[in-house]
This record gives sequence, structure tokens and C-alpha cells, in this order.
Amino acid sequence: MDDVENGATDAQPTETTALLPPREMPQPTNALPLLEPVILRVLAKGIASCTDVDICPAQVRSRAEQIAFSLLVLLYARYNAQIRKQPRGDVLEIWQAQQQQTQDLYLLDQRLLSIWAAFLAQCQSEAAVERALWTSFPYEKEECRSKRVVDFLSSYSALEDLLTHPVVFLSIRRVWKRGRIQDEDEASPSTRLAHRYDALCTPRFVIYALEAFHLSDLSVRPAFTVIPYILVLGAFTSHLPQVPCPDDVAYGILLFAFSWMIIGLHLPMSTSPLHLFPAEIILPRSVLILHGISRVFIPTVTFFLPALLLSLFLLSTSLADLFPDSLGTPFAPAPIESRVAFLSLFAVLFLLMVCSLVMLVLVYPSLASRPSSNPWDRCSKSIGLEARRFFIRTVVRYSAPYSFPAPLNLLQLIVYLPVATLTFTGGVSTAIANGPGLFERILWRMTVAPLGAVLDNLVMSAGGHRGTRPTKRRRAIGEPTEDDRVSAAQAQASAPTATALSTRSLLPQSIPSLTVLCIRVFADSLKRISEDPPVWENARSLLKVLPDPLAQRVFSALKLTCPQLLNDELIVTNFIRPPAIVLDRSLPGVNRRTLAAIRDSPFGSELQELHLTDFDKEADTVFASIISKLPGLRVLVLRGCSKVGEKTCNVVAKTCPKLAALNLSYTAITPAFVVPILSACGDLEVLKVAGISSWLTATFKDDQDFQLPNLHTLKLRQTFLSDNALFPFMRVCPNLRRVDLSFTLVHHLGHLLRGKPLEKLSLTSTKVFGNELVSAISQFPDITTLNIGALGGGQGSSAAIANFSAMNLNDEALRDLTDILESCPRLERVNLVGNMKLGMTGSPGRRESVVGEFVRRVGRKCKILNLSGIPSFRSAELKGLLQETVADGPPKIQVLLLNNTTVDDDAAPFISACTDLENLAVAGTRFTSAGLFPIIDACPRLQKLDLTSCRGVRVGDRRRFFEVWENEWQKSP
Repeated sequence: MDDVENGATDAQPTETTALLPPREMPQPTNALPLLEPVILRVLAKGIASCTDVDICPAQVRSRAEQIAFSLLVLLYARYNAQIRKQPRGDVLEIWQAQQQQTQDLYLLDQRLLSIWAAFLAQCQSEAAVERALWTSFPYEKEECRSKRVVDFLSSYSALEDLLTHPVVFLSIRRVWKRGRIQDEDEASPSTRLAHRYDALCTPRFVIYALEAFHLSDLSVRPAFTVIPYILVLGAFTSHLPQVPCPDDVAYGILLFAFSWMIIGLHLPMSTSPLHLFPAEIILPRSVLILHGISRVFIPTVTFFLPALLLSLFLLSTSLADLFPDSLGTPFAPAPIESRVAFLSLFAVLFLLMVCSLVMLVLVYPSLASRPSSNPWDRCSKSIGLEARRFFIRTVVRYSAPYSFPAPLNLLQLIVYLPVATLTFTGGVSTAIANGPGLFERILWRMTVAPLGAVLDNLVMSAGGHRGTRPTKRRRAIGEPTEDDRVSAAQAQASAPTATALSTRSLLPQSIPSLTVLCIRVFADSLKRISEDPPVWENARSLLKVLPDPLAQRVFSALKLTCPQLLNDELIVTNFIRPPAIVLDRSLPGVNRRTLAAIRDSPFGSELQELHLTDFDKEADTVFASIISKLPGLRVLVLRGCSKVGEKTCNVVAKTCPKLAALNLSYTAITPAFVVPILSACGDLEVLKVAGISSWLTATFKDDQDFQLPNLHTLKLRQTFLSDNALFPFMRVCPNLRRVDLSFTLVHHLGHLLRGKPLEKLSLTSTKVFGNELVSAISQFPDITTLNIGALGGGQGSSAAIANFSAMNLNDEALRDLTDILESCPRLERVNLVGNMKLGMTGSPGRRESVVGEFVRRVGRKCKILNLSGIPSFRSAELKGLLQETVADGPPKIQVLLLNNTTVDDDAAPFISACTDLENLAVAGTRFTSAGLFPIIDACPRLQKLDLTSCRGVRVGDRRRFFEVWENEWQKSP
């Protein structure tokens, strides 16, 4: 008794008698938790106040199942927030409810994406991803229904960012091609063998089998496609024991049903023959056609339906006597009903084809303007989302185990009929009643599985290869990298790459000021402050009285920490003020009203800087109207505003005579538009007009006395300017110090840059020869930055850059360049990325290679050194980083880029000598974890480590390598 009172669990009855109550059976330890209680708790508590423990109970053991349960809870909560009924009556209550619904959806979406991103950062197998998407959890205790994440993905309540996530869709496609992954860790050898045998019959085979017998299975069809079969059944049933004759109405119904079936083959249905083609190519177009039919074609046809019916009646009447039976031909003519039906079918198909072509032509400009976009979204984002949902619904439908496609489903009667008969007569035991599952599985393995394996292999041998990995697209050497980055507007929405960048935060070297600390605390706390209305109103009133310079610093901090909270009203009320306004398209709260507030601001005459970036949808007149009210501008940045043109340039020339810096990169301006600005703004110091493909000449003014003596920075990157086009303009800019001519048609530098005090020169992917480069650099003893990546590539063309013979920088030119740069005391940055000929022609008698000599004499003195994309670069080339004498001191390198080279762990001692190193990129190299640990030990300032495609490091460790270093290396004995 004492043991029981103390909570002992082993004090149990030892025998069972009538006086002892029966014990309750213990619940299985592996029972899945219910979704409903957790969902109700989350809805009652609010997602902002819920922790991970509130969302996922403790009895969910594996990480994948925890993620599956958490995602299901949040998806259910998101669905409830979407269908939440709005209050009636008071306008303010309705508005507040809508605001609350928007905020709840935003918080749920952010929580969903953060949980999924955290899971992927630690996930190391595709099986875990599949379990997270396909694990089923019961909703209520009384009901048998359960839910999976894939079920939500196939519905319209799914989060779009989760539906379009590459990992999610790759996993769905894998199930489509190869079936579900079976958990074989604790299974017996016979069970594992059976699972592998079952995997030979994939869900794709079920679709192929259904296409082979398209007309024989009604159980998997939606209502739209079942109607023709019902019409056929009704037509024959109404005329039993005879069949419908051509003169009967039922005969016309049969023809109509047949036509309906033919048309249905081209629509996105579960058993459509569209699945025989690549889904990402054919399904979006099929969905587009279905939308056109349901939203354009059917309403139009319905409007003209009476006239169409009348015309068909007149047509049938007119054709009735053309082929009388008295002709005596051996074959009777086709009934007039058949003629009308087939003529109608032809007309409908022809109209559908024409409408489809019209719709595809209308959306074709969007297809052509985004050649690198996702194939699913070529016909618009909404069409792509619906096509993905349809594909996922199909995969979910046919991924059920042991499914019998038509007509093999007739074999199931062998199992079900005897059991059903015995069950009805009462002559069957419980074991036999529960036995069809086992017999059905055996029957499936004897009949369906072999056919599935044979058919799937035939399809793969005809149209693809099982298990082949798609080749990765390698960035062509010399294309813009992180050092040559361009914004989304000018890069034409290039597809993002999956980088594995590991970062860590270090303690500051000095104590921040009190102002900086206050700004950081406020920015980090804004989300919590905004959820408390009284505190939020007080904070808004304090923001209004902040001094202008301090308000700009607060705005910059808020853009980094919580941009989603910066709505239009908050920005206009508190941050549209002098001396500077910095806005870009990435801020969700910025819209046309925000831009209009800049124009209507009473402080327009005091504004000195205006930065508007990537506003590619606003017209030229919008920017012209804004700048016309800002006469005191000294800095104007319109980078990526692709519609900026002549009107804006004219307004700048008339309104802003004090302009010192102008950035019109990736806009629609021409050299002629810039002429008035250069003439009116005599104090212009910075001019950036990069990424404008229409620029073929830079001859701005014919006046021989015209000069731009104050212009010291010129950026003409990614234009089609040649030597002849550049020379007249370079002549009027005698004091240029920073010039960017990357990705242009420049060949010769001597006459272009002669006599200019250059400090920065960028010539990436130009046709400049090595000897001319050496001759030009010798004129610039004060140079600090030299970007000469992929010399010979030209215009960033992949074909040209991939050509080894096109490269212009060889060992001889680099040796001469080393002699010159060694005597440049201010040199800080050197970029040699993609010069593929370097190190290929080393002299056998030399003690070290040319690249190694460059690293020893020049590289170790730089702060930023980029040696990526040099195939012959090896670990030994970095030996020059070691300190040879006391006078040399440690290397000054802070950023070292070695991507796509053959360096390995042997380079660790050399890189470890760079004690000031902050950023190290070794993507695509042969480094392993053992070689990287000593580098982190020796470089206390290292904050960024790029390990993309670094196969010596586990995939799950690449984004958290600093944590791995602390756990596996630093804490090891």
C-alpha cells in the first residue's frame, strides 16, 4: 500500500477474481496523437503566443513526424482563419476582423515556412522529407478520417510558398516515378524483399494502365467525366432489349456522349492521357485551356446557343433529302443524325483549337520574356499553382498501396465475392472476414506488380532513364558573380541557386553607442510592440518627433528586421522626410501612394538624396512628377526602374542643377537622354548607366570644349559600347578614378584610359589582351581595385566563356602583371575569377608556379582576393600566404574566394595564416570537415563560410558548419 501511495507503478494485482475490477488495457506507446485538440488549443491561444511544444506534442518521436504534425496543425489553423466568418453590422468591427484575419494568416505563413526551412537545414535524407509530407494523423478520436500534408497541398487552402517549394515538388515527383519509400530499418529480410518487389510497380504505371483502358473505369473519374457514361447507360437502358436506332433521341445522346469523351481527353482530369507527357510542360497549358473554356468559351457559346441550335436544325433539314435510299448503293448512307453530330464535333474541336491558339498567343510574351523561369509558371502564376495541385492530387490518388487499375480490378471479385457471401449467410469467422487484405495483397503481387514493372521499364527505355540525375547547370566562368552582382530587374529574374552559406555572429570589437543599442532594441521589439495597441500608438507618436537623421537610421534598421510591418501609412507618416529617402520594391508596404507622398511632401526642397530601386512597373511620368518637386537633389538613384526614359531625364536636367551622383542603370534611357543632364549638372561626380543593351554609342556632345572635370566614377557595365564609341566620351572625362567596363566590347585600353588617375578598373569578360592590360596598368600606380576576371569571354556569353582558347590572360601576362602590382602600395582588391589559362604553361625550371608567385608577392597584401574558377589552381599555390620574414607580417586577406578549384585539406595551414580572414568561399572544392576545422580555429574573425557543393562535408552540416565545429572539434578532448 505504501508503494502505491508513493506512486510506484509495479504494484499490480497478481490474480484476477470477481472482486478485482478489470484493468484497462494500456494505450500503445506508438499511438499517433489527435490533431483536433492541438488545433483548438492553438486557435484559442493564438499563433503569436504558441511555442513549438504547443504545436507539436511530446509523444511524436521522429523529427519527420514532428514536422508533419506541426505543419498539419498550422495548415488546419490557416484554413480556419481563411473561412472565419466576418461579423455583421458595425463597419469598424468588420474592418478590425479583416485586419486580424490578415495578421493571423501572415503569422501562420511565417511560422509554416520557418518550420519547414529549419527542417530542411537539418534533414539528410529524402525518406525524411517524404515522411514529413505523407505521414497521416487522425483528426478526431471518434472518426476514422486522417490528414496528410500532401492532402493540403492538393487543395486551394495550401500555402503557395510551400506548394511551390523545390524540395516539396521534387519529393512528389519521386513518388510519382518510383513509389513511396518503405521504412525497412526494423523489417525482416523477407519484408524488405517484398517491399522492393512492390516498388517495381509505381503510381505512374497505374496511370498508364488506366490510359490503356480509358473507357473501362468509372470509379476514379470526377463528375464531369462520368456524365457521358451515365448518358450511354441511360440510352441503352431505355431501349432494352433493343438498341437505339438512328431515328431515336437516344442515338443522338450516344453520339453526344462520344463527342464529350473525345473532348474530355484534352482536359486536366485524373486519368487524362496528358500524364503520358512531361507534367510541367503539358499540364499548365491544359489548365489554361480549361480556364479559357469555362470562363471565355462556355459563356460565349451559351449566349449564341439558341442561334446555333437553330442553324443545326436547318442544316439537318437541308441535308435530309440529299442521299435518298432509292440510289440502290450496296452500302446504306450514314444517318443524318451522325452527319450532324460529327459536323458539330468537328466544329467544336476546331473552335477549341482556335481558342487555345489565341489564348496561348496572348500569353506568349510572358513565356518568351522569362526563358529561365519555372516551367510550371510559364502560363502565369495562378495557372502554374492549379496545375501543381492537379498533379499532386493525381499522385496522391494513385499512390495508395496495392491498387488495381482497370480492367484488372475485376480480379478483386475473386476475393470479395466469396467473403461477402459467407458474411451475409453468417458462415464466416472473424479471421476470414479480416482476411481479404492479405489475399488481395497476394493477388496484386501475382498479377499487377509484374505488369507494372514491365510497362514502367518499357516507358522509361522509350522516353527516359530510371534513376538518372539531371545534370546540374554550372555557371559559365566569367558570368556575374557575387562580386559582379546585378539586381533582379536587370538579371531578368534569373533562377536562384541553392547555396550552402554558413554564418556566425561575433562579438563587436568595440562597445556600440547608446543610440545604436536603442535602435537595435526598438527594431527587434517592433513586432511585439505593434501587437499592443496602446503601446503602439505611443511608439508611433514618438516616431513622428524623431530628428530627421535619426529617423533614417531607425528606418534602415526596421527594413532589415521586420519589413513586413512597414505598411504604407507607417512609411508615409514617419519616414518620408529629408535629408534622404531610400525605398525599393522588396518592401511590401511601398506602393504608388508612397511614391506620391514623396512628390507631395512639404519637405521636397530639403531632400538631398532619393533612392528608388527596382520599381519596374511605374511609368516614366511617375518619376518625372516626383523629381520635379525636388530641386535640392544631390544624389538620385533610379536603378532597375526599367520605364525611366526621356521625360525623367529632361526633368532632372531642368530641376536638379546641384546633382552630384546619378544612377540610371537598367532603365530605358539612351545617350541622347543623358545629354541635357551632363550639360546642366556641372558638378556631376558619379554616373552609372549599366545594363542598358540599347547603348551602342557614348558620343554625348560634339563640342570640343565640353568637359566633365568633376566626374570621377563611371559605370558602363553590360552595354554594347566599343572602343570607337567610348573614346569621345572618355576624352571629356580627364579625372576619372573609378571605371567599370565589364561585359562590354572593349579591346584596347591604351588610348581610352591614358592620363587618368585610376584607382579602380573593372574589365571582367572583355576582349582585352594580356599585353595591353599590362601596359595600361603600369600607368596607374595608385590603383586599389582590379577586376580582370575571364578576360576574353566578352559580353558574358556562356558559349564564349566556356571556350578555353578564347581566354586572353596567360602565365606570361600574369608574371608581368605581378611585377607591376607588387609596387602598388594601395592595392586592396584583385579578381582573377575564370581565367582558365593560368597555371597551364608553367616553366619546368621554376621553383613555383606563376599563380603561386602572384599569391606570394601580391595576393597576401590584398584584403579581397578572388581566385575562383581557375582549373589548375591547387593547394600548393597558397604556400605564399605563409610568413617568410618578420617584416612580411601576416596576410591582410579578409575575403578569400577559391570556388571551383582543386584545393583540398593541404591548403588548410596556408589559409590558417590569414588571421584577419572574415569570409572564405570554397564551394565546389575538395575540402573536408577535418581540413576546415583548423582554419576556423586559427581565424577568429571568420564569419562566413561558403560550402556549396563541397562534397567532403555532409549536406546537413554545410549551413551549420560553425555549430558542427563547436560540437565536434572545439569540445572534443
